[in-house]
Amino acid sequence: MNETDTCREFVVPRLIKAGWDTAPHSIAEQRIFTDGRVYLVRGKPNRGKQKKADYLLRYTREFPIAVVEAKADYKKPDDGLAQAKDYAQTLDLKFAYSTNGTGVIEFDFLTGTETALSQFPSQQELWQRLAQDSNLTDRQQEQLLEGFNLQSGRFPRYYQDVAINRVAEAVIAGKSRILLTMATGVGVPFVRIQDLDPYSPSIRPRKVISPEVESSYSRTRLQGTEALIAVVGATIGKVGSVPREWTGANIARAVCRIVPGPAIRREYLIAVLLSPRCQNYFRDVTRTLAQPTLTVAHLAQTPIPLPPLSEQDGILVRLAAVRHQLHRLQHNRSAATAALSALLPAVLDSAFKGEF
Repeated sequence: MNETDTCREFVVPRLIKAGWDTAPHSIAEQRIFTDGRVYLVRGKPNRGKQKKADYLLRYTREFPIAVVEAKADYKKPDDGLAQAKDYAQTLDLKFAYSTNGTGVIEFDFLTGTETALSQFPSQQELWQRLAQDSNLTDRQQEQLLEGFNLQSGRFPRYYQDVAINRVAEAVIAGKSRILLTMATGVGVPFVRIQDLDPYSPSIRPRKVISPEVESSYSRTRLQGTEALIAVVGATIGKVGSVPREWTGANIARAVCRIVPGPAIRREYLIAVLLSPRCQNYFRDVTRTLAQPTLTVAHLAQTPIPLPPLSEQDGILVRLAAVRHQLHRLQHNRSAATAALSALLPAVLDSAFKGEF
């Protein structure tokens, strides 16, 4: 069983059993939280690999508390622990977990101990351990968990989350001396065509614009419930989903936001927009234009079937199964290609030695 199967069959059910999907707690899956280190190659800037956590466990929306790295079931439970600890340190989290679906290994940064567990701890257990280590009273705990005000359109990046929570904890604890190093360049996230992804959008768009500029375009400010579609140029028809982390962000002129009504699921709408029927329609209505543009009128006439919500849910379940099977086939193909590449040198070596 590969890593994807292990996550689906074992990891997610065990996290749900521990109560992590019960509001206000949540499980953030496949979360990219860094853009990748910038380095120079022949004088040109390039970005390194992004950091992506398999599961980020949030006690509340603004307060992540643990990170989980999952590996395939044929690997050892602690094979992902080093990676989980690295991510936890980057995000300033005190609990890191590695699992192969059956065994769970915990690293507790509060005590510096590594422990084998039979199941994931509950959100309440982790919060109590964290609160006891910080000697927080019940009132101080409530203050620390107070949500961010996102009405300004600004959503903090991971290192800003860390700074905000550290400052809040210091103030609540009554510390009178706090040193802050403020950075420039902080603005409103700006969603462009390259940010669009229907299934796994990044936790934050790479580009930002100034709050002064964004305030003139409040009509297109994202609420975290929309679908997005590219409406200009060669990328017409590219579709994306808006994660809740993009709440307060804004969009480029080449992107249109679609707010689903009560009779249609957003995920179903995205699936229909990605279908060959809709994609062909988008190409047909923009083919004769010098500057291909998908207008609001074109979108209003898009042929979208509208079955009952229960049927939409059934369609989404079947599509998820198909996507899972596709990912599995792609993984198997990659593994077979790697095996053949490794076998070729040995075959050639034997051939030159006259062993065939």
